[in-house]
Amino acid sequence: MNEELNKEIIKKYNELNRRQHIRISDKFAKRAISFKLILIDLDTILDCFEIITTSQNKEELVLNSVWNNIIITYGKIFTKSKNGFTSLVEQHCIKTEYKNIHNELRDLRNKFIAHREDNEIENCLLLVAENRNNGKVGFEYHLPVVVQASPLIKDLNLLKDLILDLKNYAKARLQESLKKIDDRLWSEIEKIKGEK
Repeated sequence: MNEELNKEIIKKYNELNRRQHIRISDKFAKRAISFKLILIDLDTILDCFEIITTSQNKEELVLNSVWNNIIITYGKIFTKSKNGFTSLVEQHCIKTEYKNIHNELRDLRNKFIAHREDNEIENCLLLVAENRNNGKVGFEYHLPVVVQASPLIKDLNLLKDLILDLKNYAKARLQESLKKIDDRLWSEIEKIKGEK
């Protein structure tokens, strides 16, 4: 992130909270920051879920866009980052009862949204028909396309339960990360006191 923007965020946050805050370096803060951002992503998925289940607007483009947001955001929280951000690890946080829906979401991301592969959403066939006209024979090609309407996930209650379970997991990891930072800060303070 831009250093000027960081300074502006700290300045505004200090003004808003009427206290002085000091930034923890990314070296120590990245894990906690990661889990906070994962929690925001999970809240975004829950907001999208609400739109799908309660919206009066059943326009296909809107619903497909909301589903795409769910699938992309879900995939993001499990994707490793090259710049030190933490992601969720399936083996640590996906309970047995959620394995199938987790895999379904990952497949939708990998086979439909992020890459084009055979999938249950988009179907297209190449058809050919003989065309005879004035004694000449030719071929006519047709490519009918069928795109599945929403919802892309059948068990919406299970999806919601999965996301809530992941939120609890991420909150616990965030608290663990903050505890480690807190312990380290107090350790450093004790060292400084001992040096005086």
